[in-house]
Amino acid sequence: MSAYVTTIHPIEGQEGKKVHKAKYRQVKTAIIDELSRTKEVCFVKLIEMCRISLSNNFDGSISWHVSAVKLDLEARKKIVCVRSGDGQHISLNAGNLSKQSLAKHLK
Repeated sequence: MSAYVTTIHPIEGQEGKKVHKAKYRQVKTAIIDELSRTKEVCFVKLIEMCRISLSNNFDGSISWHVSAVKLDLEARKKIVCVRSGDGQHISLNAGNLSKQSLAKHLK
């Protein structure tokens, strides 16, 4: 059994990255937790929020891991990323939330 996850990329033809499973889980949890607290966040702010929550127990580049996992979550339709002239705006995909989580998310 592999100790790595091969992420998928939301753009067809682009390759995913290999990420250690434990780090993938840590970063995924941090991203989902941060997006659960906010309705929408810009990508740079998401990295900073994850850096704060992961800083004490993460070995490696937080920004690289957040980017790789964010793309994977976007490809799996767990999050939505809207790209515009002022950057990327990221939110949870409301279609993947339970009614209780959705009500909490939309407050």
